[in-house]
Amino acid sequence: MKKTMINLRARPIALILAGIATFLAIQSIVLRTIQYRLGDTNSYWLYQYGELANINREANIPTWYSAALLLGLALLLLIITLSRRSHGQSWLGWAGLTAIFTYISMDEASTIHEKLTPILQEQLELTGYFYFGWVVVGLAAVLVVGLVYLPFVKRLPPRIRNLFILAAVLYVGGALVVESISANLWFHNDGTSLQFSAVGTLEEWMEMLGVITMIYAQLEYIRTEIGAVQLNVVSTAAEAGVKAGTAAAPLVDPGD
Repeated sequence: MKKTMINLRARPIALILAGIATFLAIQSIVLRTIQYRLGDTNSYWLYQYGELANINREANIPTWYSAALLLGLALLLLIITLSRRSHGQSWLGWAGLTAIFTYISMDEASTIHEKLTPILQEQLELTGYFYFGWVVVGLAAVLVVGLVYLPFVKRLPPRIRNLFILAAVLYVGGALVVESISANLWFHNDGTSLQFSAVGTLEEWMEMLGVITMIYAQLEYIRTEIGAVQLNVVSTAAEAGVKAGTAAAPLVDPGD
């Protein structure tokens, strides 16, 4: 039987992902600046490419990249969940994180949370920093998840725990704190200012860096706490039983 080993190195992966996120952010704000200087009607192709690369818009390249990062993170969390479960270790906390980031990935791609904004604006008459109504829901969700997962985070190895905290600061800081500043700018300027685009770019960049930091944390956790991850694809229960006693070559071995 052919065996394949794929070695993943956490640091280079994180640096490459962060470099792509930074490029997307810089490209977006540069194109928006050019559009503001020349006007959207100056060049049809410039406008179309600007919208395709605009990190503050949906259904474009930055949105796809952000959703892909979140889905990749969810898959790493699933690997950790299954590994801990197979070794008889506590795994429900990891399964919960898997579900949370799977949902956030789906939300990022389909803009579920943004559909709440008009409803909450109408019902609560929100203004200023809370003009984007979903921020209110987001604050409540962060508080609940933070309280529930506080013991979980405390039990993590110190280095992994620090990475979790850094990731949370980056992601929540972008998604809620900087987003509330964007909401206030939109409320006063109807989202038409270059300042709004700059703040929105910072928000999305921080969110992506937060997710990348979490990806790095999961790869480091797999490397230090789990080791090589094996994947066997079997067709029948009998075949699975036969192969259970056979060592397989590691398919994922995250190095540092």
